[in-house]
Amino acid sequence: MKIKILLFARIRDLAKVPSLEMEVSHGCTISDLRSDLERDFPWLGPWLRCSVFAVNGGFVGLTDLVREGDEVALIPPVSGGCETLKVCLTTLDIDPDRLLEKLGDGADGAVVLFLGNVRSQTGDQKTEKLFYEAYESLAEGELTRIGEEAVKLFRLGKARIIHRLGEVIPGKSAVGIAVSAPHRAEAFQACSWIMDRIKKTAPIWKREHAPDGRVDWVHPGAPLGNAEQ
Repeated sequence: MKIKILLFARIRDLAKVPSLEMEVSHGCTISDLRSDLERDFPWLGPWLRCSVFAVNGGFVGLTDLVREGDEVALIPPVSGGCETLKVCLTTLDIDPDRLLEKLGDGADGAVVLFLGNVRSQTGDQKTEKLFYEAYESLAEGELTRIGEEAVKLFRLGKARIIHRLGEVIPGKSAVGIAVSAPHRAEAFQACSWIMDRIKKTAPIWKREHAPDGRVDWVHPGAPLGNAEQ
C-alpha cells in the first residue's frame, strides 16, 4: 500500500524535497516504517530517532498502524527544544564522531566518551555475536529519564546516549555515551552512572550466540531454574 510522508525543516533540506512516497506492507506500524526509512534513506538515520511521527494531523506512537492513503509527517525537534540531551536506539553502527558533535562548547571544559563494545570472549565463553531486543517506546523513555537525571545530578552541559538494536558482532559498539561538563570528575562519574542505570532499568535485552551454536538470553539477576527443562 502507498503512503505519503511529509518532511519539515532540516529533514526537508537534506532530502531536497518536501515529501516522499513509499510502498509499505499491510500491518505496517510506525516502528516498521521508521526501520524502512532508515534502510532506504541512511542519511535520515540520526534524525529518525530524535523525531516524532504524526498521521493525518495527529501524533502517534511506535505501535500505531499505517493504512493505505495515510499522510505521515516526520516531525524533527521543534525550535526551542532541548539540545542538552539526545537519546537514540539504532540498528546502524555507532559513530563516535556523531556522538561528540557540539559537545564541549561554552563553559564545558571536559568531554568524556564511553563505548561499550561486544567482547569476543568472556571468561571461558566465546561469543560469535549478540542480538539486542527492546521495548522501543519504553526504552527510549527510560533512556531519556536516565539522561535527564544525570544532567541534573552531575550538572552536565550536554549528554548523548545511543544503544544498538539487532545483531552486533565482537569489536562493534553496543552502546555509546558522551557527556560534557565543566570539570572532568563529573563527566567521568556521569558516564559510569548512566551505564549502570541502563543495565539495571532500560528494557533492552541481549541474546548471546556462541560459535558452537548455543543461543541464550542474558538475564543477570533472573531467578535460577527458570530455563526450559
